[in-house]
Amino acid sequence: MLKKAYLETDSKTINNLISRGDYPYLTFSTYEDYDIIDIASDTWNKIQYISVDEDGNILGYFSFNPSQTSQKLSGGYFVKFRYKDYYSKESEVICDADFREFIDTCMNNPLFMRLEFMAITNNNANKTYERWMDEYYGERHLLTNYTRLKDGNFYDVYLYWFDRDKREELKTL
Repeated sequence: MLKKAYLETDSKTINNLISRGDYPYLTFSTYEDYDIIDIASDTWNKIQYISVDEDGNILGYFSFNPSQTSQKLSGGYFVKFRYKDYYSKESEVICDADFREFIDTCMNNPLFMRLEFMAITNNNANKTYERWMDEYYGERHLLTNYTRLKDGNFYDVYLYWFDRDKREELKTL
């Protein structure tokens, strides 16, 4: 079940979940640190949701930074938590469905005309993002040696870019 993060959890809980996992390609495309999440008290400056199962276990965290003036969602941050104590195939299905609902809601939000986020090129999640490019008429741009991760190395990233105007134009053709 997809829930607003600020109503259901706090920064300490989410940061603890992130610290328990191994996320070699975890990075922010904003000013924040690699794995420090600050749960906002509303959705004006950050749109943050969590995926939870029926027992209340947090399965995932998804967020975007909205800019009302430029009508853009950027700095996407998506992480699925996979821990031995409550990970199962069922939790994977729940988290995937919640992630899809989050993305659909963001892509179809009438207040925002553009959605963009970055992902390290080696990240397996890029397979999912590639499918979205077809569905939402997106673009992908390669940025070479763009970001430095915790290991001290620089990595190439893909910038994924989705414009509502382009989608609506192509749908009418």
